[in-house]
Amino acid sequence: MQKFVLLLLLALSSSFGVAGSPRVVCADIAPYCFVSDGVPQGFAYEVGKEIVQRLGYETKIEIMPLARALHTVQTEDNVISLWVGRTPDRERTVQWVSLLFTDGFYVYTLKGKPDGSTLEKARLLKVLGANIAAANTQAARKHGLNSIEAISSNDNNGRKLLAERIDGWVTTQSAAEYFINRHAIDPSLLIRGVMLDDYLAYVAASLGLEATEVNRWRNALQAMKRDGSLARLKTKYRIRQ
Repeated sequence: MQKFVLLLLLALSSSFGVAGSPRVVCADIAPYCFVSDGVPQGFAYEVGKEIVQRLGYETKIEIMPLARALHTVQTEDNVISLWVGRTPDRERTVQWVSLLFTDGFYVYTLKGKPDGSTLEKARLLKVLGANIAAANTQAARKHGLNSIEAISSNDNNGRKLLAERIDGWVTTQSAAEYFINRHAIDPSLLIRGVMLDDYLAYVAASLGLEATEVNRWRNALQAMKRDGSLARLKTKYRIRQ
């Protein structure tokens, strides 16, 4: 009997431990979350790391492809995703904890090649690079840009554009500028064209995550905004303020 009670208490304590320490995932897109030389980094990653420390958790942030990170927070309980683009089709699939950053989706092309300065010109581009299950793909198709080649790596989209394997790249200004800086590319080579949509990225939680935990994350992020640590990370990773 005593053994049964002990096992029951251990099971209960384990259950409470999981509830108090959510699984934290982050979509692998630079400059928000990525691995360089084996080191996890990125704006959203460092925000999440700071919040985990402030809340006293030992949770390890899991970096994964965007499609898997989105599926995880939408279908599993007790999950925080460090950045999710807010779109109408996702509105009721997660809890929107707090706005993390804003940007816009633009069509980038190569200098000296057909440009995407207007929607009409962008529609004439043969192949546009975007990401699997991502808001940039949705933004492109919303505006009639249907020749999309979607892959998991946004960095590879930039490389494909430079190699002339695609004709345009649909991405945020922050991602394009970080790509240029990260790979020491001449900024004049990439031409920013028409803006397709505003982009709002949120820290998001699974629908099953308890309200008290959601509020803890929301309050921690607000504290980072007040003390300036969020702004410092935005500057570090060239995120629009």
